[in-house]
This record gives sequence, C-alpha cells and structure tokens, in this order.
Amino acid sequence: MATDINDYEIRIWHDAVNGEPRFMAQVVEWPVLKADGETADEAAREISTVLALALKTAKEFGDPVPRPRRASARRARLVRHSDVRKGRSVSSGAKAKPTAIAA
Repeated sequence: MATDINDYEIRIWHDAVNGEPRFMAQVVEWPVLKADGETADEAAREISTVLALALKTAKEFGDPVPRPRRASARRARLVRHSDVRKGRSVSSGAKAKPTAIAA
C-alpha cells in the first residue's frame, strides 16, 4: 500500500519569529515534521518536501510511519494563531504537492 503525502493533515499558521512574520507548517500526525515560509503557499511546499523525504527515509530504514488520520484528506489547513488559542481552524485551500511514496 502506498502512502500519499496528501493523506496527511497539514496545519499552517501565521506567526512572528524574531519580529519577522512567517508562516509555520506542521504535519498533524507527525508533529516533529515542521517547516516555514514567507507565505502560506511556500510553507505548504516546504512541508510537502519535508514529509516526502521523511516517508522515503522511513521506508529505506524500515522505520514505522504514522498512519494518516483521514486517507481522504486532500488539502492543507490554514490555522491562524488567534484561532488556535480559541480552538478554531480555517481552511486555506492550499494543497500539498501530489506525490505517492510506496510504503
């Protein structure tokens, strides 16, 4: 069975790092996988690359891979920092690069 990077839920939120506005991205099912970018789209592209490399490396070394929460998850979610504190999330419509990695 192949694991597709688009099966994972990706959260993207706006944050200021050292006073510089950035968009942060994280794979919900694999919280150690993080990336950032100047725009939400750049953060989505970066986290897609990170996730693809993590899946490839896990396959090469026979490491376990977290199961996606929803195999039908096909879009990243933009989570505004203020909404995170209030427990809300907002969909961005940003999509991860469609790539299938054999698992």
